[in-house]
Amino acid sequence: MNIMDLKHLYKKLCYNFNIAYRPLRLNFTLTDYCNLRCPTCSKWKETNHQTELSKEHWQRIINGVSGFGLSPLVVLTGGEPFLRKDIFDIIGYIVDAGLQPLIISNGSLLNQVKIKTLQQYPIKQITVSLNGIRAATHEMTRGVKGCFEKTFKNLDILADTQIPIVIETILMKQNMGEVIDLVKYAKKKKIKGIAFQVLTASNVHNIYHKEIKSIPEEQWFKSDPFWIDDTEAFTDLVEELINMKRNGFPIINSLEQMKCFPLYFKDQSSIAKLPCMSGIGNFMVDPYGDVRLCYSLMPIGNILNQNPLDIWRSNAAKEIRQQIRSCKAACRLLNNTW
Repeated sequence: MNIMDLKHLYKKLCYNFNIAYRPLRLNFTLTDYCNLRCPTCSKWKETNHQTELSKEHWQRIINGVSGFGLSPLVVLTGGEPFLRKDIFDIIGYIVDAGLQPLIISNGSLLNQVKIKTLQQYPIKQITVSLNGIRAATHEMTRGVKGCFEKTFKNLDILADTQIPIVIETILMKQNMGEVIDLVKYAKKKKIKGIAFQVLTASNVHNIYHKEIKSIPEEQWFKSDPFWIDDTEAFTDLVEELINMKRNGFPIINSLEQMKCFPLYFKDQSSIAKLPCMSGIGNFMVDPYGDVRLCYSLMPIGNILNQNPLDIWRSNAAKEIRQQIRSCKAACRLLNNTW
């Protein structure tokens, strides 16, 4: 049994027996700001009136959570984490604490110098968002002209390093004809893998608020221009991807998850029957120190003035886990909850 299977088994056991011993990993959202304007995200549409944590705050947090997770993995995300000028200081704190950083980025702000600096750290993985093999497709989903060339160039530079790379791609109407070529590109460049995500409502990815939930509206997809409505063609595409995975192409998603992709676009209510394990595997700290079990629900405490284990086992955490159990939103098919 590989490590991914063990992690999935752990989450299933915790879910079935209604226990939450420790999180499998830590997630730090370093910033709500981003340099792109993705129509599938809402962060850039909002005005942020909150003050984000300083690097000194993050150093305190990192020292306080060392040894708390069941694995040393710390996922750094945003917004866009490379917008922070102190990103390498924060990465250094993580490494010094004996933890392993995994970075999720749109890749457009990297360059030769930053990648050379990254090589000085034991980076577990860098995940780069890429929605198309052509500039027009990718930039349509990112909202900024010229970002494809930068991201693609930086992927080429990264591919010549020892840093493990994963491409992350949202499946949508506009890129269905390029998905196979993206998989072939990943294999050609000897990239660790490519991970696919289904499209979800843009308000799931919003600026974090203490008082605002961001559960998708029930029929949000009916007006979404990126929604896949040709489910027959999409089913054929997924079958081809499954065959590619079986033949050694580096697709990260499990077969079980991939088989659910066509069901998601045909009938979201069928996905709601699957268990959501968001409250079991991840301990998420937002840019203001609030801890969350789900990106869309209320925080369960603040890491700056509470012990992580106390937060994890608090009554607030139990209440949110119950809300997650009764939630019908289909965003559970995203990688972080599967």
